[in-house]
Amino acid sequence: MLPAHDNLAPLPPAPRLVLDTNVVLDWLVFGDPRCRAVIDAIEARQVQWITTDAMGDELASVLARPFRSGRTLDADAVWGAWQRWAVIVSAPKAASLARNLSCTDPDDQMFVDLAVAIGARWLLTRDRALLALARRALAFGVAVLRPDDWKLDDPAPKFSEPKGKITIAAHFESPLGPLRASTSE
Repeated sequence: MLPAHDNLAPLPPAPRLVLDTNVVLDWLVFGDPRCRAVIDAIEARQVQWITTDAMGDELASVLARPFRSGRTLDADAVWGAWQRWAVIVSAPKAASLARNLSCTDPDDQMFVDLAVAIGARWLLTRDRALLALARRALAFGVAVLRPDDWKLDDPAPKFSEPKGKITIAAHFESPLGPLRASTSE
């Protein structure tokens, strides 16, 4: 055992990221392997996943709907992971946020507002309306990316522009694979 040292500098806080609801579903419900790098970084506490109660309410609303794939949902596992990994903060006041960063989908504006307000480095999404803000969000220090384009050590994250048809990951069949019991804190 090492002796205690009062003169040690505190560890710097982990970079922050915001996940939109579809990325949370990809992770906690569908086990989408394209989210693996993000999941690993969250579970290793290399990044902080920041969210709000309103985002939790939106997730609850989506989880209450039937899934087309006929998948059965383990809601306890989803909410257990939410409580374990998410850092829940108060929703920012929209009036104090950056102008010219308005999402065309009003339901998605909360993700942009939170990312800017907390100084998130990334907003991860597959949503076309959010991805359309990628260039403008960079001016506020937020990279809007798809989770499969994300890299923790990328010094200048590239932005993602919507390409082709975007679908949700309802076809993935790996049952809650990302929820591992063997995590270290």
